[in-house]
Amino acid sequence: MKIDSAAGQEAWRLSNGETELALTVNGGHMAPVKFFADTDTPVEPYYMSPWQEEGRIRADRWFGGTHFSQRRFLLYALRRG
Repeated sequence: MKIDSAAGQEAWRLSNGETELALTVNGGHMAPVKFFADTDTPVEPYYMSPWQEEGRIRADRWFGGTHFSQRRFLLYALRRG
């Protein structure tokens, strides 16, 4: 099965015409999901945040993996806005 991208993560896309969904490779999360996809008014019950596909900052890479480095990361993130 081909791996695609969904909400900034690697995912498998599944569809049967009426229902479409993406199943993430790493976490097994199922989103986005679309019911009645083949109609004029499909239903998409899950909200996808607007920042979903932005790059992520990994605290363990930037600041090490200790408690103190996580605290520095939080201070950095708060100052960054």
